[in-house]
Amino acid sequence: HFYLVWPWVIFFVPRRHLAAMCGGLLLAGIFLRLLFASVYPDDVNGMYLLTPLRCDGLLLGGLLAITHRDRGLAALRQPALVTLWGGALVLLAAIARFGGIPRPSGTAGAWTYTGLAVLFAALLCAAITSPRLNAVFSIPLLRTLGRYSYGLYLFHWLLRPLFLKVMLSPAIAAAIGPGVAMALGILLWVLATVFCVASSWRWLESP
Repeated sequence: HFYLVWPWVIFFVPRRHLAAMCGGLLLAGIFLRLLFASVYPDDVNGMYLLTPLRCDGLLLGGLLAITHRDRGLAALRQPALVTLWGGALVLLAAIARFGGIPRPSGTAGAWTYTGLAVLFAALLCAAITSPRLNAVFSIPLLRTLGRYSYGLYLFHWLLRPLFLKVMLSPAIAAAIGPGVAMALGILLWVLATVFCVASSWRWLESP
């Protein structure tokens, strides 16, 4: 939803108002997520999937893009690095404590998503402004993954039910075994996703 609306927002909203608009919508998104968490504390899927409840991360990216275009991000380099390494330590501590990253719920979950959004915004800013991090993220493999990342994000969810549910159907699982069916389903899923992503990039995104 965001990517369908955002280009029109950039087109119609005056340039001088874009940063303020991003900030206002970002705060509104955090408020909506906290409100949702208080009303539906156990609904982890709604908090994770509904665009208005996750728009703060998207708007932080938009705000960074606007700032980068207007005056550059050099002044944010040090705060971004401090936020990045501090947030990384907190994230590692949480992984060590809980044995992974459980999908958060309730008010704590609402703030967790905000923290993750800030962490990844700091990573993006640091990757642009820090020469060392910029060199790491300029590795050809990572640049290729970045080029196709949005297509991978879109197509893997669309194709997942088609291959995994078909390959794990009782008839196929009984014929070739559930383990083989799962492995074959995942392989076909990955290959189909890569094909769709490459086709989308070639024929739609960069014709």
